[in-house]
Formats: sequence, structure tokens, C-alpha cells
Amino acid sequence: MKFSPEGLERLRAATLANRPWTRARGPTSAVGRARSAANGQYRQRGEKSRREIQAELAEVLSLIHRMTSTRRLISK
Repeated sequence: MKFSPEGLERLRAATLANRPWTRARGPTSAVGRARSAANGQYRQRGEKSRREIQAELAEVLSLIHRMTSTRRLISK
């Protein structure tokens, strides 16, 4: 759908007048929030999302770092 420059300007003016972003709130119930959170996992390819894998990897790397620091303290 293409807009003429005049139509686009009318749409812009109407949007600025109504300011719909001030009333956008997102889901408020627990069920709605859970469904919204599951939206991103609907089409993921693997068992876990890339973000979940990265978070787990960050935890493992943090544990390795703490173990290395502890080993250095003990060896001194």
C-alpha cells in the first residue's frame, strides 16, 4: 500500500494528535504475560532459544572465572 505525500502527512498528523503509544500497555494478566513470553519461542528451531543458550554459557563462564580466582587465592 502506497501513500501519497499528502496522505502520509494526514496520517502523521492524526497519529500525533491521538498519541496511541501513551495508552499501549501490553498484557496485564499472568496468563497474558506468559502467552506473550512464549511468542518468541513459537518458531525457534531448537529446544532452547539462542538467548537461553547464551545465558547458560554466561553462567558457566562465570563459574569458571570464580573457580580460577579461588584456585589462585589458594595457591598463594
